[in-house]
Amino acid sequence: MSLSIVLQPRGRRALIVGTGPMADSKIELLQKAGYCVSHVAGPELKEDDFKGISLVVAAADVNSNRKAHQYAKQKGILVNVADVPSDCDFFFPAKVTRGPVEVAVSSSGTSPVLAQWIRDRIGQEILTDKVAHLATLLGALRPQVQRRFDTFEERRAFWRHLVPKCLSRLKETSQAEDMARLVRQAASEVMS
Repeated sequence: MSLSIVLQPRGRRALIVGTGPMADSKIELLQKAGYCVSHVAGPELKEDDFKGISLVVAAADVNSNRKAHQYAKQKGILVNVADVPSDCDFFFPAKVTRGPVEVAVSSSGTSPVLAQWIRDRIGQEILTDKVAHLATLLGALRPQVQRRFDTFEERRAFWRHLVPKCLSRLKETSQAEDMARLVRQAASEVMS
């Protein structure tokens, strides 16, 4: 069993151990997410490389990966060892992003290609640009909803009524202005 969370790196440091396409893709991914990435080739790995590091990806040879795993575990650092799920504290999910919405699919390291296939179907069939725009519009309503409803339960009930109503009307429009109007109209119906 695993726990899916979304990390906000905010300048935290990550260490990539290894060279080649896998290491390069993880460097790019972590930099885009906001990590400050250090990179060391496997054979050159030293314990000092782990100072101030919050996340480690080992994508080198077997011996270097084992050494990286050992150092990370000793220091309480989360580690991902490429192609060795049993040595991973976390996995990189297959992710699709549209606007503010991110959907991540994980197979817990058992079948990354299957997770990618599922991600692609979600991205093509469910998480459309319209849905992403709807998420932005709903996000703009949050302060108003916070003021209008005092409790978490009331706010959740509001959103559970509003979101399906908006989704059912999504097919009625392709224009951003019309979509904003539909969301406002649906919100006022649910609030009254």
